[in-house]
Amino acid sequence: MNAISLNRVLNASSFVSTGIPRSESIPNSAQNPGSADEQSSAANSKKPAGALEKSTVEISKAGRAKARELERSGKADKSGESKEPSASNLTDEEKAQVAELQKSDRQTRAHEQAHLGAAGGLAKGGASFNFTKGPDGRLYAVGGEVSIDTSPVPGDPDATIRKADTIRRAALAPSEPSSQDKSVAAQAGKMANEARTEKLKSKQSDAFSNTADGEEKSELGKKFDSANELGELLDLVV
Repeated sequence: MNAISLNRVLNASSFVSTGIPRSESIPNSAQNPGSADEQSSAANSKKPAGALEKSTVEISKAGRAKARELERSGKADKSGESKEPSASNLTDEEKAQVAELQKSDRQTRAHEQAHLGAAGGLAKGGASFNFTKGPDGRLYAVGGEVSIDTSPVPGDPDATIRKADTIRRAALAPSEPSSQDKSVAAQAGKMANEARTEKLKSKQSDAFSNTADGEEKSELGKKFDSANELGELLDLVV
């Protein structure tokens, strides 16, 4: 089964996050060694039998500051406060960018919905979208596609012609079809023409077969009539 995608794509942006730095510190016993007996006595008095030694890890100042920031952010989330920037905190340029992304999101979704509505049962699942993150922290659709079945119906030119017509309508359904949409419509037209040619050849073949059968039957009929006439003559002679 052949399938092809009807799509609409705009430019998208990507974002990268950074981690939290940390540093390791040396245990106090290693910084102030003392005598071997003192170390042994202290270890025996404080460490239970069979206990394992543990290394210590100390978060750097930057790490602690980041941890406190994340902790405060987590508390804000639990209290229902949003981490997304409010519209009042955006610059005029960012507000214009958000407005453009909102417009793109509406157009992209309407474009793909038009494909889906016209494709009917030929659509292979729903629409899929590509998203970009705006300065307000929200995701906006900037591209999308709908996959449809474009294979001909084997041995049935009429069904193939109807299917090709549906594919063409689905491809050109949006108010502003993309170049890919127009290419799919052209392929559907080609498939319909090939099916019409196949149908015409099939009719010509059937007509030739019927003509041949008719001529053969006509010849047999003539022979039958001659035999009847001969029989009548024989009857007269007798």
